[in-house]
Order: sequence, then structure tokens, then C-alpha cells
Amino acid sequence: EPDVQWVGELQEISESDVDLGMANIPMNQLSAAVSLSNTLIRNSNWIDAENYLIDRTTKAVSRGLGKAVLLGTGFKQPEGILSCKKIKSTKSGAAKGITTDTIFDVFGDFPSELENPKWMMSKATFLSIAKQFGKDSSYVNMPLGDGIPPMILGTPVIFADIPGLESDGNKAIVLGDFRAGYIGLQGTSMEYIRDNITKARKSMTLMTYNMPFGGQVVAPDAFRVITTGA
Repeated sequence: EPDVQWVGELQEISESDVDLGMANIPMNQLSAAVSLSNTLIRNSNWIDAENYLIDRTTKAVSRGLGKAVLLGTGFKQPEGILSCKKIKSTKSGAAKGITTDTIFDVFGDFPSELENPKWMMSKATFLSIAKQFGKDSSYVNMPLGDGIPPMILGTPVIFADIPGLESDGNKAIVLGDFRAGYIGLQGTSMEYIRDNITKARKSMTLMTYNMPFGGQVVAPDAFRVITTGA
């Protein structure tokens, strides 16, 4: 962040020492190719097989993108938040589980100038924290299912497919301002190519789906990761 300063009426304003760089985010491609028999395409009167496959593949692509944003290696795929070695990691304080002190320490260490922090964890991890703190604890608010997000220390919790607290070494919890700390670039919308020529001799139609996407952690200080361990 730039430094701000009070200056007098005729006082010279000194420049803030801020390093700004350029993020080079490569575009990667998430793809799927599925063959359908021409007989199934022509004769399926119970369900439109082609549109059904488009719907299922679109959902699979969305899950694949979400997983890459968390766990992507950065090689031929986006860089994942849990894979970024520049993000500060804190032990949970227990071989299996998390101590209350760790929750407070990580929350207190998070930069106050970041305006939209959120906890991210699996639902099982959140429920284990709620059990540990007690259902009536003022630290944890768990109105699951009524449209109000669960919270820890007044900060919303979002659920994702992240390893839980049950195994030593798992990166189980993320506290972060995801908008400030991560950039995801999507190219065109999902491309759908219908090819009934390549495998025509086998009476098959090849369906290919492509989604260009690039992602990268651009501000490691916008995240804190809690890893299971004493």
C-alpha cells in the first residue's frame, strides 16, 4: 500500500516507495472429449443425449476450474491458492483438529486494510470447529440452510472441497481476500465442437469441450493458510 503523510502548506510531498509489477498470467485450456454412438443420438427419445452431455460436461468443467483455483500446480493449469509457496502458513496447534488460539492468531494477523476477508474450508472442518467452540459460542455463527452464511469471528465462511483437519499436514483452512489476492482470466465461453466425421466409420460422433482459463495468486499477503499439525 502507498504511504500517506501529513504535509504543511508549502512543504514538499515525498514520494511513496511502492513497487508495482506486471503479472504474466498464461492462459491454459481445460478440455474433455466424449464419443456418443450415432444410434444413441438419433434414437434417444427418453432424454436428449447430446444436450444431457453438454449439461453434465459444463458442470464438470466448473468443478475442474474450482479445483484448479485451489490446488492447481501452475504447470499447464492455473496456480492454486493452496499450491502457492509464497502464502504464509500456520500450524493448527493440534495433530488432528485446531486450537482456539490459532483461529484468533491467524485472524489477528490478517491485514486490516483488506476489506473482504472470508474463511474457506470444507463443511466438515467448519462443523468440527463449531462443535469444539460450542454451538452457543459467540465466536461461531452456524445458520446453515437459511440463506445466511456461517461465520467465524464475524467473517463469512464459504465451503470448498479442501482436505480436513483429520490428517496431519493437510492445508485445511484458508483466510483470504480472494478478490484482491487472486486473478482468474477466462477466455471465450466454453467451446463445443461436434465432430461426426473423424469417427464416422465407427458410427460415433466426437464431442469436444474446451474452456480457456488462466489464474494466479497476485497478492500472497491477502491469504493465510492453516495446516493441521502441532
